[in-house]
Amino acid sequence: MSKKYSAECFFWNLRDWRTQYTKNEMTNEYEIYKVFKDDIFGDKIVHLNPYLSNIRNNENFLEDYFIKEINGLKDKINCYEDKLNALNCKIDKVVDSLAWWIPIRKWRDEFRNKFNDNFIRGG
Repeated sequence: MSKKYSAECFFWNLRDWRTQYTKNEMTNEYEIYKVFKDDIFGDKIVHLNPYLSNIRNNENFLEDYFIKEINGLKDKINCYEDKLNALNCKIDKVVDSLAWWIPIRKWRDEFRNKFNDNFIRGG
């Protein structure tokens, strides 16, 4: 099935379907929905796509779509945050391992602080 009939990319294809609106020119969700519904659901190939058939009578499909996209982005952010925290823990362990070989505690603490401030936290 052509990508042109996917609900995910209908914003980018409004011009391709010869409509007079784009995402930036028309901020009203109902108007975007109406243009999308009028242009796309009139095409016979849409009835072969179960996802588009299910949203045909759903007035809130834009809201549902954006909520799904936002939740996906939040999941990615959480995943990257977990990876960053794990990386910071590994770096702290390496710094502690290196600092262990410094004989005087004051020098050890200064080394840890300088390393963390200058290299890790951008100080």
